[in-house]
Amino acid sequence: MSSISEKSPDAELETVNHGPRFGYRHVQVLLMFFLLAVGYAMRVNLSVGIVAMTTANSSSNPDIPLTHIIHILGTLVPALALAILGFIPKENIAVIECLLVIAVGVNAAVWCGFQVNHVDLSPKFSGILMGIGNGSSNIFSIISPNIVQAIVTDETDPAQWRTVFLIASAIYILSDIFFVIFAKADRQWWDNLGGDTTEVEDQFQEIKLEKES
Repeated sequence: MSSISEKSPDAELETVNHGPRFGYRHVQVLLMFFLLAVGYAMRVNLSVGIVAMTTANSSSNPDIPLTHIIHILGTLVPALALAILGFIPKENIAVIECLLVIAVGVNAAVWCGFQVNHVDLSPKFSGILMGIGNGSSNIFSIISPNIVQAIVTDETDPAQWRTVFLIASAIYILSDIFFVIFAKADRQWWDNLGGDTTEVEDQFQEIKLEKES
C-alpha cells in the first residue's frame, strides 16, 4: 500500500511565494542614488560655471564683494527649497526630488563664496583657515542626527519633518546674514607672520594685477 505525502497549503505557499527579487525598495534605492548623483553633478557644474563667468570686478556694487553675492545665492535658494519641501505632500515624488536637487545643487555656490574668502583673508594661511572652518562645521554633522531624533518621534508625521526642514532653512538664512555682515575680503596683517613671504607676496600681487586688468 503506497502512502502519498501531502503538503499543507502553508508549506506550498512558502515554497512558491518567495517575494519579488527586485521590488519597490530596490527602485527607491536606485532613485535616491541617481538623485544624489544629479545633485552633486549640478554642484560641480555650477561651481565651475560661476568661476568661469565671473571675475573679482564683476560686482556692480564695489561695497559688496562678489563672494558675498555668490554666498547669498548658495544659501537662500536651498533655504527656500527646504522650506517649500516641508509643505509638499509625500505623493508628489517628482516635486520632492526636484526640490532636493535644487537644494543640493545650488548650494555649490558657497564653494565660490565663503570658501574663497579664506584666500582673500590670508593667501599664506588659507589652508589652515580652511581646516579650522571645515573642522568646526562638521560638529553640526555630529549633533544634527540627535536633534532630528529628538524632534521626529513619529517618522510618519509630516508636521514633525516639516519642523526639521524649517530649522535647516533658518540655519541657512542666519548663517548667510552672519557672513554678509561680518565677513571681510581684505588681506589681514597676520598673513605676513612666520618668516619670509616674498614668494607668496609675489604670487598674490600677480593674481591681484590679473584681476584688476
